[in-house]
Amino acid sequence: MKTNLPITLRDSETVLLVCREHWLKLAGTILGIAIIFLLPFFFLAPLFDLGVIGIAVFGFVIFCCAFYAIREYFRWDRTQLVITTARLAYVDQQGLVTRLIVEVFYPHLLDVEQQTKGVLQTLGKYGTLYIRAAGRPEALVVANVPKPAAVRQVLLDARDASLGSRTQATKGSWWWQRFTAMEPVEQQQMLERLFSKVDESTMRDLFRPGVSSPDTDVTE
Repeated sequence: MKTNLPITLRDSETVLLVCREHWLKLAGTILGIAIIFLLPFFFLAPLFDLGVIGIAVFGFVIFCCAFYAIREYFRWDRTQLVITTARLAYVDQQGLVTRLIVEVFYPHLLDVEQQTKGVLQTLGKYGTLYIRAAGRPEALVVANVPKPAAVRQVLLDARDASLGSRTQATKGSWWWQRFTAMEPVEQQQMLERLFSKVDESTMRDLFRPGVSSPDTDVTE
């Protein structure tokens, strides 16, 4: 599974869960294509009586149905929600050559909400996740997630574990102990001195730990 991941894992980063859209979403699309695929076979005689034009229409419908079936399966297979020990990555395969990748590192993850709507989603046990992150004005919407409550819990547990390990490492550092012992005025003065010694890009990196590229990448 790891060899087909849409993201490159970093040192000490491991995959906790890879989630695709619920199979009912793909099944509904494939069923519609199959119905259109079968329709020309009910009109074989009239089509073939038209000669070359009828044969061309028959072949065109068959080709289009096969193409879109392959395209939809490819899109379903490559659209993934990847949860690791350091971040979540949502890959939205929008076609054969276009995809959108959104990454959220756990220090930026604010909240995860789930929604199961309608009879079909309730019976099929799938729904939608709304992932809210710092710096993003709107929630990241991940639709058709199987067992959304379980996926949400895995994501929140991974975030808590990641932030917990960061907090433990930080609290054991001498500079953290010194910083927390300062008065608010001293803390502000210390930060102002820090800001005067580093450039803007470095400050952005300090407040975006672990991020070396933008959260969103579009590949065409």
